[in-house]
Amino acid sequence: MQAKDRDPKAAAIIEAAFRTFFQYGVKRATMDDIARAAGMSRPALYLVYKNKADIFRACVLSMTEDLREKLAAITDATGDAEERIMAVARTGIVEPHETIGASAHAEELFALKSEIGADLFRDWMKLIETAITQILEQEEAAGRVTLEAAGVSAAEIAGLITDGAEGFKLRMTSAEELARRLEAFIRLMIGPLAVPTA
Repeated sequence: MQAKDRDPKAAAIIEAAFRTFFQYGVKRATMDDIARAAGMSRPALYLVYKNKADIFRACVLSMTEDLREKLAAITDATGDAEERIMAVARTGIVEPHETIGASAHAEELFALKSEIGADLFRDWMKLIETAITQILEQEEAAGRVTLEAAGVSAAEIAGLITDGAEGFKLRMTSAEELARRLEAFIRLMIGPLAVPTA
């Protein structure tokens, strides 16, 4: 995780907190642990962030900014709709799931998305939906997909894909399994929208 365009002290804290939360979990980690990992005193840490929840949210916001940049590169790239939407899903859903799942405290970290960061998680998923919507609209404008026959909008399809991903995450036991299921779902959703080439 990169903490770009931030005060260097805040960036150091976010990087240290990210490692500390993965090592100890958020509940077990202390402000002392984070301060030590960031190479500062606990009083200095409190001058930047008031508590662990504040730091956790800052970590998620930093990850969200990284995601925003990656998704912009995908939506600006060339390639067919299915290929680019799969790239969006891998970047915004599968890879974060894999990264968090690698922690011994994955269950706690996943639970915190609703306990501490429900609004941030909604923003995260909205970025993914917006990227999928933009890709479908670009491809429709280029005449490579048609949404009219399906009777649904690009935004509705994007919402179905992210809602489906949330359901898959509940049932899949690994990031690889999640990726396979999500890719099959995207093929099923996007493939029939493609305009046949002559």
